[in-house]
Amino acid sequence: MKGLLPLYVTVDTARALLTYALLHSGVKLSPTAISLGSEALKLAVASIAIGWAGGRGAGAKQSGFLSRIALTAEGGSSRGGVAAYLKYAVPAALFLANNVMYLGALSYVTPALLQTCVLSKLPLTALLHHIAVMPRRGKEMWLSLACLSLGLILAGSPDALWDSQQRSKITFRDLITGPVIGLTIGVVSACSSIWTELVFREQVEFWTAQFWLYLWGTVLAGLAHLASHAIALAPPSSGKVQQQVAKSSAWPFIAVVLITACSGLSVAAILKQRDNLVKLVGSSLCITTLYVLQHVCFPLAEEVESRAVIGIGILTVSTWAYNYYKDQPNQDGGQTAEPALYTALQLDSGKPEDGSNLDGRPVARGEYANATEPSAIPRPTLFRLLLCGVIISLLAAVPPFLPRPARSIERDFTSFFSPRHIYPADWSKVSVRESQRCVMDAFQDGLEPDRHPSLLADWEERIVHSACPVYPVPDSGLTFHARWRDGTEEAHDFATDTFLASQRLRAGHRLIWWYEANGSSPASGPDEAFRARYLASESPFTPFVEARPLKLDDLARGTCAEESLKQPTSHELLRDLGRNLVLARYGGIWVGDETILLRDLTPLIRTGPLVPGLSDGTSPVDDLLLYGPAWSGLGERILALACKSFLSSDPARNLRGVHETCLRDPRCGVKPFPMQWATGSLVSEDCEPVEEAIFPSDEAETRPAPAHLHGIFAWRARVQSRSGEDPCWKAGSGSALAAIRARTAEILETMPLGLGVDLFPGPGFIDTRHELE
Repeated sequence: MKGLLPLYVTVDTARALLTYALLHSGVKLSPTAISLGSEALKLAVASIAIGWAGGRGAGAKQSGFLSRIALTAEGGSSRGGVAAYLKYAVPAALFLANNVMYLGALSYVTPALLQTCVLSKLPLTALLHHIAVMPRRGKEMWLSLACLSLGLILAGSPDALWDSQQRSKITFRDLITGPVIGLTIGVVSACSSIWTELVFREQVEFWTAQFWLYLWGTVLAGLAHLASHAIALAPPSSGKVQQQVAKSSAWPFIAVVLITACSGLSVAAILKQRDNLVKLVGSSLCITTLYVLQHVCFPLAEEVESRAVIGIGILTVSTWAYNYYKDQPNQDGGQTAEPALYTALQLDSGKPEDGSNLDGRPVARGEYANATEPSAIPRPTLFRLLLCGVIISLLAAVPPFLPRPARSIERDFTSFFSPRHIYPADWSKVSVRESQRCVMDAFQDGLEPDRHPSLLADWEERIVHSACPVYPVPDSGLTFHARWRDGTEEAHDFATDTFLASQRLRAGHRLIWWYEANGSSPASGPDEAFRARYLASESPFTPFVEARPLKLDDLARGTCAEESLKQPTSHELLRDLGRNLVLARYGGIWVGDETILLRDLTPLIRTGPLVPGLSDGTSPVDDLLLYGPAWSGLGERILALACKSFLSSDPARNLRGVHETCLRDPRCGVKPFPMQWATGSLVSEDCEPVEEAIFPSDEAETRPAPAHLHGIFAWRARVQSRSGEDPCWKAGSGSALAAIRARTAEILETMPLGLGVDLFPGPGFIDTRHELE
């Protein structure tokens, strides 16, 4: 028995950390499929154990497998008929619900927080155990349980409940999701544990009882998996987005199934030896191991708070005291009769008259509550408790002095990830194959901007609740890059204003205009008016806008492109290679020459490295390229592909296709997203009034911008192809450009700079028209 408790703690801790790591690395895991696999594996183990015991026992030739699993009383009569078998379906259904909720909850909360909330089952189970199984009257045990409940409140409550700043930045649903799921699991677990112990106290062979428990579990898990699969394949109702069927990867699936089955079998081994309270002690000890290992394996999963340290300390000490006092004799010293509720739940169990236990050893009715053998656990004396209090106080003083991570995402983690209990993906790690098309698969169906633009308004929350990895915004922000073209000053002012109005500049984002300055060519670049408005030291826009010469020789020095530049190269090839060099050196986001920004790109940044492409993931365009921070390494990988294109027979074609090549190779690390979100589904070629250019005359409706501009992130407006005399720029012309220009000027004049404002949020006319259909 001494080795079972450490075994359970080790296996359960490993299960939580492994499942959490896989779910937050982009691997799709189906909770019902994992439950089905683990229940089937446990059923196979139970069958082998029954067959092994039957082959070794006396009379094995006369007793077959079917007779050994039959629930019969002495004399061969049926033990309670069908009811005896149905009793095992109840805990099996509760265990299944428990397992599915636990696996699903790890997508939303950290293992330590979930395990803390799940531990609400401990006081509830102890109370039910007192009422239904065996009364406990030791005041020290109940005092330990009360302190344990206090530790649960301190360690299990979300940080946002204690921090008003965090609480204001998260929806109430996200705030309570983790605790509610954990508390629900705790209630279900308490009921299933007590029911299981009542069933196992009957005179039934242990592995026979486990066989029926696992058989019911396998059947119910199979039905649940078929139901979830059918729901996922069902066509979506009107206005709802069809969710993709989760496909688990083979090796991660096998690993989680094995560790889940081992966890269940370790619980069975504990129940075979002693009562269910030992399992509860193991569950509470998992809190300490999970909290420590979580901060070692996932340092950004949750901040180390003094409050949580105190809560975990109280939990650990209370668990020690509870584990000691639960086995002490009742203070009345007398034998304790079976509770009336226990007798009522027997369902004609056929319990033998001699009162023997599961091992056939005679046992008095008050044995568990009045054990007299000395406990191997040290007694929680006053001196030891005070010493623990001092140690907890010292540990609680450590968090403010912990070192900060080198590549800090502290600001975004504190304000976005920590309140939602999700773990940020790592920019420097290539996403797994399963998440390669995650954004396209999860958001394309039913989210076309010309059909459902209103659904894009909550993109940032939708990506959090999808199966896709969620990336952080670095503390230094990202650099937006654009190419300067002489003679199009109107377009440069317009594009710069839309960047300033639509992006969260407080996150550290900035825009760099790159102008050509190579070799003996005279340097061009921004004119005096542009420099005075955006680059002058007294300008409020100076921290967010720059202009730099694009010196290819300097950027290529020390890279594979250094030799490529020595070859005869066309101007177009140099432009493409220059873009790749800039992104390899600085990372960030490339904004196409003809593109203007209409929405805050933070939701796109959270989806990771992206390039816009067609629905099949090919034929990408360069209107909006999201590489992420420079240290992610993506720019260097794509630059290597660009250098190889110079060695091919058609360098121009292959250089333009480097992103398409990267999309086809999961090792590159780029994901596609729908092209129309970066280009717009309709491009204005002239200056017809908006309502006449976009809609038929019988459906004309005056709007500040066409409906297809609502909900997209960028628009290929051909701004650098328009001269300053183009009538589309004029206010009152009714064109989309004029509407965007007026809206941008309004934001810059009336709102604080850097908030990140969507120029045209909300549903458009086309969306309303489809809803009416």
